[in-house]
Amino acid sequence: MTTGLAEAYLRLAWQADRDGRPSLRDALLTLAAEGGVRLGAPWAVRCRRALVAARSGRLFAAAPTLEAALADPRVGQRLARLGRAFPPARVRRLLFAAAVRRGPYTGRVDPLATLLDDLLGAATAGPARACSRIRPEAATSRDSAIGQTPLDTRAA
Repeated sequence: MTTGLAEAYLRLAWQADRDGRPSLRDALLTLAAEGGVRLGAPWAVRCRRALVAARSGRLFAAAPTLEAALADPRVGQRLARLGRAFPPARVRRLLFAAAVRRGPYTGRVDPLATLLDDLLGAATAGPARACSRIRPEAATSRDSAIGQTPLDTRAA
């Protein structure tokens, strides 16, 4: 998995969270955690913690570490199934659709650290670190008139 794909899963998980779709958010966060651990990304452990905190019955929760969980064949099977549901082409299309729904293109890409803090909570607690909450712009009435739904997950 490439860094770009792991980060794309994170960005889509953030969008799914904003759209109020916790199951989709968790599926994408699971793929991001798997990709992050393979890339050695420090945020992968935070993803696992958030997934386990949301539902302690997950396969990820049965193992003491993310690496140990990934060694479990049952986890591997589920990750393979999720990977087939979200191939790179579909991920690119969903990211593009989410960007279109947020409004006019500004050229600004939100930093990954800000998305992580918004999605998983601030990395360090306390008043010394203020978490900048990113808020997508509300859908326009034109969007609802043509029947667009947030983060359309139909097969490409």
